[in-house]
Amino acid sequence: MKILKWKINEKIVAVIAVVFFAVLCLLPLLLIARYDHPCADDYGYGYEAHMAWRSTHSITETLKAAIHTMKHTYHTWQGTFTSIFLMALTPAVFGEQYYVIVPYIMLGILTLSILYLSKVVVHDILKGSVANSIILAIILLFMMIEGIYTPASAFFWYNAAVHYTFMQAFMFLMIAFALRSATTDKKAIAVVACIMASFSAFVVSGGNYLNALIGMVLFVSLVGLFVFLFVWNKKKRVEEEKKNPFGKFYLLFIPFAVYTIGFVVNVIAPGNSIRGENFPDTPAVSAILQSFASGFQYCGEWMSLFTLVLMILALPALWAVTGKTKFRFRMPLLVLLFSFCLFSASFTSSHYGLGCAGLPRTFNNCKMLYHLLLVVNEAYFIGWLQAKFKASTKEKVKEFVIIHGLVFYAVVSVALAGVFLSCDDKEAYYPSYASFKYMREGFALHYHVQYLERITILNGPEKTVYLKEIEPKLNVLYVDDIKTNSGDWRNQQYARWHGKDAVILIPTEE
Repeated sequence: MKILKWKINEKIVAVIAVVFFAVLCLLPLLLIARYDHPCADDYGYGYEAHMAWRSTHSITETLKAAIHTMKHTYHTWQGTFTSIFLMALTPAVFGEQYYVIVPYIMLGILTLSILYLSKVVVHDILKGSVANSIILAIILLFMMIEGIYTPASAFFWYNAAVHYTFMQAFMFLMIAFALRSATTDKKAIAVVACIMASFSAFVVSGGNYLNALIGMVLFVSLVGLFVFLFVWNKKKRVEEEKKNPFGKFYLLFIPFAVYTIGFVVNVIAPGNSIRGENFPDTPAVSAILQSFASGFQYCGEWMSLFTLVLMILALPALWAVTGKTKFRFRMPLLVLLFSFCLFSASFTSSHYGLGCAGLPRTFNNCKMLYHLLLVVNEAYFIGWLQAKFKASTKEKVKEFVIIHGLVFYAVVSVALAGVFLSCDDKEAYYPSYASFKYMREGFALHYHVQYLERITILNGPEKTVYLKEIEPKLNVLYVDDIKTNSGDWRNQQYARWHGKDAVILIPTEE
């Protein structure tokens, strides 16, 4: 009975959550990073900057080369100017040995963005504890990272990761900074947050079209919501000017203007029409309707037992946060409908530009957004539910949660472990486990050694090089490779990077 009545301590739970996340989720992914290597578009977009660095070892000249790549691509292929600039600066530009930092960059920015977004919403706006904001952020990060669609393109392949994962994280930061600037009553914080929101808006508006579109929808919705709240609370604003959180909502127009300009510059790029000739021409209305169909499809496909148990694990923190705030959780079905529309919109750019629901690397962002919206709607529904309870009922539930909270966390954690252990193909579903297994059983090292053997051959005098196929193709590290045809664009970029006339793949079966 004493064990069952152990009281919950939010700070202890937060510390435990951080430790578990660092050890079980992040550590294996960061350790296997030592075996990460560039491929495909890394060699194409990074070539000019790579040559500038090799010939001058000047950061200035390297940046100039990256800008030239951005300008050239803007006019010949696509308008995603910030993405192209960052793609041109792959760590391999300065030496392939530096490519190992790619997962550190991607996992680091994603973790930072979710922690800060959770802190702004839970602590700064809803007035919950910092501990609960950390707990909820860690649970959400577990969902996003362990439930990622393709870990290699999300965290290990720089070209795709900087174009999607990096931009997704900056979109989260952009919304967090925008919310902070509009709701704080401290002018200095509001100004700094506005500047950071504007910088983030510039980055995201020039990124991939999935995030550019979602960011625009979020910004329009956010500005519209705060204008409505400002007008609705006009009387209160006059009477309690200093206490009103909507008094600085006008700061939102600055990052919104930056975002709109960047978005327009991105969309009108001459290269977009050139690239569009290589893909089916899908009418806008048809693309939107297909997006809703994809939304329905993946809402069902991506709801796993692992995600469901993590949502249950979030209940005590969500109950504590929504029970203390003065925010009124009205019209939960409207929030749910908006969330579904937003999630469906994440497929629109792919349907419009590619003629399909998306590529594996775009699904990464769609699925991360899906997990975020799941937790948002879970929180909103719990808040709405608490508003329906009588004060006495809320107190009884609160007392039960506080007294039995640690037992709840322990039981659900055991259930979560059971879900993991019962999975037949763990390395296919949990990238952290896959990384651990590949290192323990030597597959990652073997993959790395084969790549180093290639580098040894490429450093030789031969101008036409034959390279063996790398096996096994680990789902954490492998994305793409050269082909048996020396005229393939991957082979051509690879050969140009290493100063060869041609590179040809020798398949394993030969």
